[in-house]
Amino acid sequence: MPLFINPFRKADVSDFEGVYTPLADYRRRSSANDRSDIKSGELAGEKKLDVSPAPSNGYSAYTIDALRAEIEVESVASGHDTAYDRKSIVINKAITDIGMGRYQWSLFALCGFGWLADNMWLQGVALTLPALTQEFGPSETQVRYTTCALFIGLCLGASFWGVASDIIGRRLAFNMTLFIAGVFGLAVGGGPNWIGTCGLYAALGIGVGGNLPVDGALFLEFLPFASSGLLTGLSVWWPIGQLIASLVAWGFLPTYKCAEDLESCNITTGACCTRSQNMGWRYLNITLGAMTLVMFTCRFFLFHLYESPKFLLSQGRQPEAVAAVHGIAYKNRKQTWLSEDVLNEIGGTASAVEKEHLSMGEIVKRNLGKFSTQRIGPLFRTKSWA
Repeated sequence: MPLFINPFRKADVSDFEGVYTPLADYRRRSSANDRSDIKSGELAGEKKLDVSPAPSNGYSAYTIDALRAEIEVESVASGHDTAYDRKSIVINKAITDIGMGRYQWSLFALCGFGWLADNMWLQGVALTLPALTQEFGPSETQVRYTTCALFIGLCLGASFWGVASDIIGRRLAFNMTLFIAGVFGLAVGGGPNWIGTCGLYAALGIGVGGNLPVDGALFLEFLPFASSGLLTGLSVWWPIGQLIASLVAWGFLPTYKCAEDLESCNITTGACCTRSQNMGWRYLNITLGAMTLVMFTCRFFLFHLYESPKFLLSQGRQPEAVAAVHGIAYKNRKQTWLSEDVLNEIGGTASAVEKEHLSMGEIVKRNLGKFSTQRIGPLFRTKSWA
């Protein structure tokens, strides 16, 4: 097995021999049916479907008709009933049937890098403020705008990458966020003045800010429904990032800093704090930047991330979406019943349906729809809820 993986190679179903099992021969996981079958049973006033081969309510859990019934219930409940939405639900069920495995646990660690980097940089910037005051001369009040610059970048990054990942793809956004953070983290180590350093921190924040929305969405899309609660488990990486930044700062800042009585050369003509005497904060940022690039390298070269099947469906790239699911099954040493024929049976073929994929405008509209009054309004229905 090669050490480095070609990150640009597109997956194909033929790459994963032995993972496909026809739906009629596949024993679906009971956890995959619990959610939808309970809903369909409640809707029709009937007993829920059984996972045994015997028919229940006229359907077998192994037939395309039973699967179609489940999809119809969930698509109606979601409020979206296009071919894309129906096929997306099929993808979710296929991933749930595959279950948790090596692919998801590897992704847990790699997504955790993003959460780790987020808090690592927040802590690192906060620890550099006294050194910036001593070298560049801003007052203790003014130097706090350094963190403001970082937060502006974080806000811009979270807003941009959250939408961009639905347009350019999860995989590109997933890798670019850490790459941008690492490059500008190294660049901060050469900050020429306070304003320039703030600008570099803002650019760094644009990369770091995308980690939480992109990594969280990507991880959730590859999780089986029964394991979706693991998304909150990513928060364990947050304090690790803070600890790493504090330990690195403890090694550099007390050792490579100006004497306490020296002021910035920008505000005094006598003995002052020079760059060569105050390298600790620069070493800190260079080290954190290098660590961020190492995390990017692990993501980009050591792990083959399959593009999100839902994104591929939204772009009309159905064969690649099926191949991605087959790749997950292959990594987990499991089998899957998903095929293009199943997707076409549930959602229709490209020539027979109008909305097989989403336009850029529809993607943006759906993202903005998450903030509609219909979703947020119920939270303020009464004073006690508000």
